[in-house]
Amino acid sequence: MRDGDLDGLLAFQCASGAFPSTVEGPEGRVADETCFVTAQVALILASLARQGARARETQPVALRRALARALDFVETCAVPEVPGAFSFYPPDGTARLAIRLPADADDTALAWMALMAGGRRSPQDAATVLARLFAGPWRSSPASRRSAFRARADGPDVA
Repeated sequence: MRDGDLDGLLAFQCASGAFPSTVEGPEGRVADETCFVTAQVALILASLARQGARARETQPVALRRALARALDFVETCAVPEVPGAFSFYPPDGTARLAIRLPADADDTALAWMALMAGGRRSPQDAATVLARLFAGPWRSSPASRRSAFRARADGPDVA
């Protein structure tokens, strides 16, 4: 990636550390800060950092800082009731929506991939936690709060 392209990518980063997508709302196009998109960009940034390290180049400070901020945002999307699981939005919502979504598999997978690529989680942690999370269904009520994860592998399903 050329320096100008990297600078352009980094310019999209929000104050929260997220890399937004754009959605159509009643007021027109708005930025939407999500775990899903930010984790994908963090994977790209981590790959660029590794490429620079292999080429024995010093990682640009801006790249390291942007990756750290993106991973910080991804970590805010962790769901406290289900350790190791992540949601599309942070549990307290976003600047765009005051909404709380349950943890889900695609955001959890992307979050773990980004956190491992960025050195914040180990493959051993992932193997342990993800095996527990995907061990079976987790049912809760109301239906709008259902998730595919168990709160604990050895415990009952939780609400």
